[in-house]
Parts: sequence; structure tokens; C-alpha cells
Amino acid sequence: RVLEEQAAAQEAAEAEHAGAIERLQAQLAEASLAEAKLLDHHRADLELRLQEKQSELDGVTATTAETRAKQSMEHEVHISELQSELSRTRQERDQAREELKEEAAAAAEHTRQRDVALHAAAKAQAHEAAATLQEAKDAVEAALGREALAKSEAEAYAARLAAQEELVSLSRELNSMPAAGHQNHKQRIQYMMQIKGQIATLLQENVALKNQLSAAREQLKRSKGRGGASAGASGAWAKLMPDKENELRQPSLNKERSQ
Repeated sequence: RVLEEQAAAQEAAEAEHAGAIERLQAQLAEASLAEAKLLDHHRADLELRLQEKQSELDGVTATTAETRAKQSMEHEVHISELQSELSRTRQERDQAREELKEEAAAAAEHTRQRDVALHAAAKAQAHEAAATLQEAKDAVEAALGREALAKSEAEAYAARLAAQEELVSLSRELNSMPAAGHQNHKQRIQYMMQIKGQIATLLQENVALKNQLSAAREQLKRSKGRGGASAGASGAWAKLMPDKENELRQPSLNKERSQ
């Protein structure tokens, strides 16, 4: 949506720039037309005055040479004044044309700089939006990774507790059996073999759970999330797991020593 708004703003700026150029061109055309009208007016006025002067000169036939010379001088002065006025008008026209060109160039440069600034701002906002989206994505992936690791560790811990309780129960049953008698001794040996088999199975399951936890931790390390909560939880579980493993091993060690 931000990009659409920026595109619309850029289109509006381009339309405004085009309108400014059209207005400047219209002003230049009006100035040229006014100049042409002014030149035509001065030319017609000059021709009219020249005709009047010529009529006056033609009509004055009885004047003296001094009067004729004076009139001719006045006529030339008047013509010189008209030519000066015409030259001044042309200079004013040229100056107005240059000012219009400068204003048009300044307006075009201002519009270009504004378009560049709008493009840079749009690019920066798009980059910021992409970075924000990537950060949100990384945060979600990190949260999912921490949740999966916590779930795996919780399941492993629950399995170890269940195994510990089962070993304790079997140990109690074995210790509660009478020690005398050939049949009881045979049954006791069978229980011992059964317990050793279960211990071996539990140790295998323990190794499998450790492998699963190692894989989960490695996957979490590869993820882009680096939150302090995941590090604290992993450290706490890492400290807790050796203690629980010692608790699981302790009943079997005690039984082997008692045997």
C-alpha cells in the first residue's frame, strides 16, 4: 500500500510538472504574440508617421532651406527615437523570454529533485518494510524452534522420570523377595536378568533421547533467533539433565553393588 501511495504521489508530481511546463509554454506563446502585436503596432505607427512626415514635407514647398533642414532634422530625431523605442522593446522581449526559460528550467529541476527524493524515500521505506518483515519471520522461526526444543526436552525428562520410577519399583520388588530357598534364589536371578534387560533398554532409549535433543539444539542454533530466553532455557535444561541422568543411573548402580 505504501508503494501504491508513493506511485500515486509520483504520478501526481509528474502531472503537476507537465502542467507547469504547459503553463510556461503558454506564457511564452502569449509573450511572443504580444511582441508580434507590439512590433506590428510600432511598425504601423512608424509607417503612419513617416507618411505624415512625408506629406508634410511634400506639402511644405514654400519654406526656406533653413526651415526644410530643421524639419528634416526633427524628422530624423523622431525616427531615431522610434528606433530606440523599438530596440528597447526588443530587449525587454528577449529579457522576458530568458526569464521564462530560467523559470521553466528551475521548475523542471525542482520537480526532478523532488522525484528523486520521493524515489529514495520510497526505496528506503520498502527496504525498511522488508527488513521488518524478515525480523518478524526470524522471530517466529526462533519461537517455533525454542518451543520444539522445550517440548522435546520435556518429553525426554518425562520419559526419564517414568524409567526411574519403574526401576525403583522393580528394585523394591526385588529387595522385598525372600533370600532363602532354591526356588526363591532362581526367581531372584530371573528378576535380576529382567531388570538388567530393562536397564539396557532404558539406556538405549536414553541414548536415543539424547540424540534427539542434540539434533533439536543444533537446529535451534542454526535458526536466526538469538533471544536470551532460549539460551536461558537451554542452559537450565543442560544443567538439569546430568542430575536426572545420575538419578536414573543411581538405582542400577546400587543394585549392582548390592549383588
